[in-house]
Amino acid sequence: MKIDIKGFIQQSKYILNVSYKPNSTEFKRITEIVLLGIFILGIAAFIISIIIGIIAP
Repeated sequence: MKIDIKGFIQQSKYILNVSYKPNSTEFKRITEIVLLGIFILGIAAFIISIIIGIIAP
């Protein structure tokens, strides 16, 4: 298995050139969406654990 370090460096430079730093509004919106997703996954896991606890005590 050959590792293409030169290609990896070129791709990394491209990603860094294309990306930009989000402003405060974008950052706040992204943070809200991520936290909402974490909350929804947590609630789903809690409900599943309750159901499993009821089915197989």
